[in-house]
Amino acid sequence: MFYRRTWFEEDQISAVATFNMCRDRHLLIAGNVPDIWDLDSGFLKRLRFYIYIPERGRAWVFEQENNPFTKDPWNVTENKKAFRKYKNPYSLSNFICEIRFNDWKPEDKRAYYGVRNTKRIKAINEAKIRKERYRDIKDQRDNTIEAWYQDRKQLMETLRNMPKDFQRVISAGLKKKKSMDNILKDILKNIQKRFRDWHKPPTNEVIADIIGVSREAIRLIRREPKKSKKATLP
Repeated sequence: MFYRRTWFEEDQISAVATFNMCRDRHLLIAGNVPDIWDLDSGFLKRLRFYIYIPERGRAWVFEQENNPFTKDPWNVTENKKAFRKYKNPYSLSNFICEIRFNDWKPEDKRAYYGVRNTKRIKAINEAKIRKERYRDIKDQRDNTIEAWYQDRKQLMETLRNMPKDFQRVISAGLKKKKSMDNILKDILKNIQKRFRDWHKPPTNEVIADIIGVSREAIRLIRREPKKSKKATLP
């Protein structure tokens, strides 16, 4: 979460908005990421402190510049040049202090790696579920487009055949010596019959094929009574 590559995800958008609305509560939230500059720019501006660990047992602490006119409170360009020149962070404008710490005890390491591995597996499984859900939505979209295309194709075929149908209706009417009014009525009935199917809602079978579920599930969703077979005499 909060990566630039996933800025469009609903959970990330909601979380960034929540942080923006809860600033007055002064909550302390800590996280660990491989590279802080891969984070979303909106979330990056909400961070007050940045701790960089160059090696085990040593950490450099940086603070966001409190300047109401700066667009870059971390002074990335300036600090990058200064670090290249001096090879250390002590002269950087956002630098606060350096922290030294000892390695964990073996039991603390085991506890940490246990929690980390559990959360990692959970995150991987959730990503798989999201990918499968997207694939299902994509398949539904493709099926919908295909169904619409076949429907329009059938409609165009009907339109192309209409002149032939009119000629057939007119010829049949003239043979029966019908008046032009009656022939026009027959043509109108033919048109209504041809286009009646395009005014009906899609059947349960069509919807079931599009979204990939059973026809019975669609019937239950639409709350339609189940059709019973007609009794026949022996």
